[in-house]
Amino acid sequence: MNDLISSSSDCVQSSAQARQQSKRHFSRLRSFRLRLGGDSGTSLIEFTFSIPVLVMLLLGFIQTSFAIYNNLCIVALTRDTARWASVRGSNSCADAPAMTDCNATAADIQATARRMVYPGIDSSKVSVSTTWLQASSVDPVTWTACTGTSKICNAPGNAVEVALTYPLPFEVPFVSAQTLSLHSRSQLVIVQ
Repeated sequence: MNDLISSSSDCVQSSAQARQQSKRHFSRLRSFRLRLGGDSGTSLIEFTFSIPVLVMLLLGFIQTSFAIYNNLCIVALTRDTARWASVRGSNSCADAPAMTDCNATAADIQATARRMVYPGIDSSKVSVSTTWLQASSVDPVTWTACTGTSKICNAPGNAVEVALTYPLPFEVPFVSAQTLSLHSRSQLVIVQ
């Protein structure tokens, strides 16, 4: 029986030693894990993954702002071109003898649109379409395309409609490049 008691006490001692050793191992592992881990490594990884997304969003915002600006420039260019054409009708030379480019044609209107300078707009890429419209003689007034000679269509009381189209490259990193087509249309009554 003494043998049994001594073997059981040896067993208890060896299991206690094993527990102490495992505690030492776990404490070493825990201190090693604390040295390796921490928030600084996690933050660095999160930052590394989020920076490309943030840069892409920032550049997309800049490109979108640039597209909105170019669209506003095209609208202003269309209005200015239509205004220029509305005062250069078939009677403009008689009404204002010092005026240049009297009795404007579609080619004159296109040349004028391409001569106007707006920052950020490549005027050689501007496409101009001009249409003259005649008013109906009944109320409500409707406008139809004029099919007569340029002197009849470009007469005071008729209207000139100028339509501009401008291709704008739209590039954002990691997204395929596209070309936006900006359109604007302006119609004014010819005054002289």
